[in-house]
Amino acid sequence: MRGDPPRGAKDWVKTENGFDYAADLIKFIKETYGDYFCIGVAGYPEVHLEAKSRDDDIKFLKEKVDAGADFIITQLFFDNKLFYQWVKDCRDAGITQLIIPGLMPILGYDRFKKMLEFTKTAVPK
Repeated sequence: MRGDPPRGAKDWVKTENGFDYAADLIKFIKETYGDYFCIGVAGYPEVHLEAKSRDDDIKFLKEKVDAGADFIITQLFFDNKLFYQWVKDCRDAGITQLIIPGLMPILGYDRFKKMLEFTKTAVPK
């Protein structure tokens, strides 16, 4: 939801009257527009970089779903076992929405390596 910090900035800074979390934006959309929009949210099979734990990350995903998210698309991943376990854990947490795996085609080794460093994504042998 936030995107990257502006060029030259290291960290994201809250904007006055902005939304702190995706669930806040979803609630606003639902309250303002009802079901006019279909809302997709991000999921993180390898845990969001700012999450304190895997359980917390799934808890926050559940908050987005409870706020009105219609489907989930994941951050990229390359370890299917990790993904399947994450989906099971989401289901166990009561998340029933469609989960779409986020895929990234490998268009070059340098770009691939840079994305892995940025996202901290694991690559099985």
